[in-house]
Amino acid sequence: MNQRATAAGKPATSQTTLSEGLQSDRDRTLFGVCLYTACRIAEACSLMVKDIYTNSGAVRSTINERFRQH
Repeated sequence: MNQRATAAGKPATSQTTLSEGLQSDRDRTLFGVCLYTACRIAEACSLMVKDIYTNSGAVRSTINERFRQH
C-alpha cells in the first residue's frame, strides 16, 4: 500500500489535510465545497451568496449551477 507522508512523516489522511494542510477557514470551506459538490476551485470561487441562500435567508438544498455549461 503506497501512502503519502506529511512533512512530519505521518501518513497523509483527509483529517490530516483538513487540520494541518488547510490552515484558514477560507481554505477549509473552499475544499469542502469542491469536495461535496464536485465543482472546480474556479467555480467555487465564483459562487455568490444568492447561489447558496434563498431570498428568505434559508440555505438552499441545492447550489445554483449557473457556472456549469453543458
